[in-house]
Amino acid sequence: MDRTFTAVLAAAAVLATTSCTVAGGGTPTTSPPTPSRTGADDREICRDIYRPGTEADLDPARNQKIGGRASLSTTPGMAEAGARLAAAAGQASITDSDPSDRLAMIEAQRDMAMVCRTLFGPGPW
Repeated sequence: MDRTFTAVLAAAAVLATTSCTVAGGGTPTTSPPTPSRTGADDREICRDIYRPGTEADLDPARNQKIGGRASLSTTPGMAEAGARLAAAAGQASITDSDPSDRLAMIEAQRDMAMVCRTLFGPGPW
């Protein structure tokens, strides 16, 4: 079994155990992250992470932006999960061909989704 196929299987297993899927698609923008000032900002971040019926979003640039926005949140748990997602996505963008870094990014997405679930209940948010 090659490493990419193994990584895809591992990513699917991670997502299957979270009872939610992660955002897909979209074009990253270059604007800097803005701080989260309200629960509505946190909810918007959660919507970016979780979109029912979509597959995991493996775009490091998009995930780094979402993580960066979340890391500025004043909500307990959101900032920490955002910082982990931004760091994992940054590493995945550096080592584009390493499946373990992609898997770490997917795990950080899952952690962010679990924070969202704790804050707002089961998605969609």
